[in-house]
Amino acid sequence: MNRPHEHTHIPAAPQTPEQVLGERFARGEEEYRRRLNALHAGPLTKP
Repeated sequence: MNRPHEHTHIPAAPQTPEQVLGERFARGEEEYRRRLNALHAGPLTKP
């Protein structure tokens, strides 16, 4: 009945705002860098 890694990322208690923000930041950092690179690359690499 014990399935490892099934609900390990979901805490039993409701998440605190700090946990939610931490997860959003962790997920969003890569996307943020991608957008930042796209912003810098876009105008600078005109054909």
